[in-house]
Amino acid sequence: DDLLHIHGHQVLVDGVFNGDPHPGNILLLGVEKGKPQLGLIDYGQVKTISKEERLVFCRLILALADDDKDGVVKALKEAGYKSQKMDEDIMYTYARV
Repeated sequence: DDLLHIHGHQVLVDGVFNGDPHPGNILLLGVEKGKPQLGLIDYGQVKTISKEERLVFCRLILALADDDKDGVVKALKEAGYKSQKMDEDIMYTYARV
């Protein structure tokens, strides 16, 4: 849960995040009061995401959570998703994977 909270905060609130978050970049520093203390390292691939991009991403997440196909497709288009046929069924399926 801590990792999801941390990375979610970085992406959705701060707009600055580690572009390479793999297990080798996470250290277990110990346990304090029964809770693991994590250390995050190697921020060599820091990425940024604008407020507008974050809002579109949030709309996409909410649409996925609500199983709202039209909302998912709309958010994907707002995000700049493009394909040759722009088949909405395929876009929706792709987003759910």
